[in-house]
Amino acid sequence: MLFDKSPNQEDVNKAMVDRARDMSPKINFLFFVRIASIVGNLFLVFVLISATMSGDKGSVQALSVFSSLISGVFGIAYGIVVIKLGEYYEEFKTAGICYLVYAIVSALSATVGIAATNIVTAVLLLVYIFKFAEAVKMSLYGIDESVSNGWNILLLFYKILLAVLAFCILLAFVPGINILALLVIYLCVPVAVGISIYELVLLKMTANSLGRFASSSNVPRTASGTGNDSYLDKF
Repeated sequence: MLFDKSPNQEDVNKAMVDRARDMSPKINFLFFVRIASIVGNLFLVFVLISATMSGDKGSVQALSVFSSLISGVFGIAYGIVVIKLGEYYEEFKTAGICYLVYAIVSALSATVGIAATNIVTAVLLLVYIFKFAEAVKMSLYGIDESVSNGWNILLLFYKILLAVLAFCILLAFVPGINILALLVIYLCVPVAVGISIYELVLLKMTANSLGRFASSSNVPRTASGTGNDSYLDKF
């Protein structure tokens, strides 16, 4: 057999440290890509408002296309890095593929007019969120329980939000209470923004936790980087 001998605790610790050393900068990159995307979108919104108020329709259309292309580039870069994390957990690979497809479809929909339903993009984002959070939780096992629990809380927030939205959408078709249901749906928007901010904080905390774990360990860096991590991290 390829592995006749079970890895000892030293091998397991070494694999965890090598994995943390590799994952920390990647997670950090994801955090800064998200920040750059948010800042860029906010800036373009202000520019679009200014162009719209001035009545320059050509500039509005050009800026809209440019914004979609930039968002697509950020999204593709984000998805590729998440897919690379899939060497440790399959959930990362699934999450990365979903985000990559979401970014491409959204960019094409806005730039060349390829129709993309909101349901399709929403499903892709939901699969990404749940798979990514699950993979990060496993990555933090034995490293930082508090941050790992934070991802559990994030998933709970998303589940509650989705349940409320689904319930209110059904009530929106019921006469008499449909106005109240629509009001709750609108109130869910700032709640979703708050959850997204919490997700960003968790992303940074995860990168920091992995980095601290790697730097505080006495296990030396391997020449190959991760070596047999994909096998050892199961123990």
